[in-house]
Amino acid sequence: MTRTTCRPLSIARSVAGASLLMLLATACITAGEAPDDLSDEAGTPEPIGSPDDPGTLGAPIPGSRVTLVSSAVSKDPLPAGQVQTITATLKSETALSNMIVDLRIYNASNTLVSRKTFEPVNFAAGGTATLRHDYQSPATLAVGTYAVAVGVWDRSWNTYLYEARTSFTVGTATTTPTPPPPSTTTCSYPAWVEYQNYAAGAIVTYQGALYQAKYANPGYIPTVSTYYWAPYACTSTTPPPPATSANLPAKIVGGYFTTWDFRNGVTLRSVVDTTNYNLIYIAFATGVAASSGTLQLSLPAGVSSAADFKSQVAYANSKGKRVIVSVGGWFDLGNNAWGYRLDSPTKIDQFMASMRVFRDTWGFNGMDWDLEHGNRPDVAGIVTASRRMRSEFGASFIIAAAPGVNTASWVGAGGVLDSLGPTGWDLVGEQVYDWNLSEAAYRAMIIDRMTVLSNKYGASKVVLGNKYKTDEGGSNSLADPANVCVDIATTKSALAALRASGVRIRGSFVWTTQSDADAGWPWQASGGVGGDILSN
Repeated sequence: MTRTTCRPLSIARSVAGASLLMLLATACITAGEAPDDLSDEAGTPEPIGSPDDPGTLGAPIPGSRVTLVSSAVSKDPLPAGQVQTITATLKSETALSNMIVDLRIYNASNTLVSRKTFEPVNFAAGGTATLRHDYQSPATLAVGTYAVAVGVWDRSWNTYLYEARTSFTVGTATTTPTPPPPSTTTCSYPAWVEYQNYAAGAIVTYQGALYQAKYANPGYIPTVSTYYWAPYACTSTTPPPPATSANLPAKIVGGYFTTWDFRNGVTLRSVVDTTNYNLIYIAFATGVAASSGTLQLSLPAGVSSAADFKSQVAYANSKGKRVIVSVGGWFDLGNNAWGYRLDSPTKIDQFMASMRVFRDTWGFNGMDWDLEHGNRPDVAGIVTASRRMRSEFGASFIIAAAPGVNTASWVGAGGVLDSLGPTGWDLVGEQVYDWNLSEAAYRAMIIDRMTVLSNKYGASKVVLGNKYKTDEGGSNSLADPANVCVDIATTKSALAALRASGVRIRGSFVWTTQSDADAGWPWQASGGVGGDILSN
């Protein structure tokens, strides 16, 4: 028996400098028989980076599409020395034969811990394959967070899929996380939310009482799932530690990679191969109309096709880099227009449909809110959309925000971040530039703002939004006055002062990677802001 399902697709291309968008065209997929069980087929693991390592060579064949339907682990947390069973279900829209599939486990340093290879794997058109890896972990396996990556290649190592969607922690079955203390003035914690992913140690309010997650769980009811939750007594007066996606680099050197600039031959692949950038923001996904929540994203200039861009994102993932899509920008409707709002349930549904397409088509690791115009009238809609992403996409899907002149909509009581609570988002990167200030004033502002955010949310959730170069887009007509940018030396001095005061933020991002390339990549280099972050 076959089953036909339909889902929306959104494909954007850049043609002769113009953005050509195909919006929500409907693709119907017929699911046929699943291929034979391949769970007992395994290859010999090889070191990451070896000449035969899949995911580092080739590009996808246009017209073929493989998606990761689901991936799961049997234990989270995994007591060291026990077996972790990993399952992944893949689907191909076209018939494929003699394929290679990897199930991999990486530690927090992006070092390969285990790899099982299945070959050959055959797909019928619309068919699925479910693969299983029983990983016998050693008793000496280090405590920490581990990511599960799934990759698909043909015999020439052309990449069809590379995605890390699932993660797990390693500990012992009897270990209970150290209780984080409550908030500064009250024992107030966010209300429990059904289907929201909670990390071990998270504290929630449910039916008037506090509960702490003993183990990570997908929103089990605290009074029912007592294996995962325990009552929590509020006794301390210091801020709770933040909950942050394990998918983020430990130290962030971020950069906005704009789709409309192709200067100095810079591509996403060249950024991955030649720089320290480890969190790359693709800018921007913009609204199609003020009346809609649907988003459009043009392919970056310089890519040869949609398949080429997907391959470059997969390549970045295979190298441990994270690629997220940034929503908005100053012209959040594109073409020098703004007014994108998530102010109705229909618009939120349309936003979610677009995010599914971006995530499934391109393999993005998360998203960034970059809605910049004034105090937002749609805070409630942004909060709802963020909660839906967290629930549907899981805790490994990064949710970041980059407030600019409208900080009040995001930070503080009634803002997006406070409304979401510590488990509802991962990173805040305030834009400390474009203020027409002296270097001394910028230095003081960086120290002040990063201290305030770190005290409120925890330094591990904070990055500095930076801009050091005046030229945008390679055109003198777009050049900014020097006093809206911040010198690299000024930024490094401010970061040193923060560290001396005990504030160690997670990192910084720069606007833009292309502008950094114009000057020979000084911002991300060992002597720049990026090097300063990585070495301290």
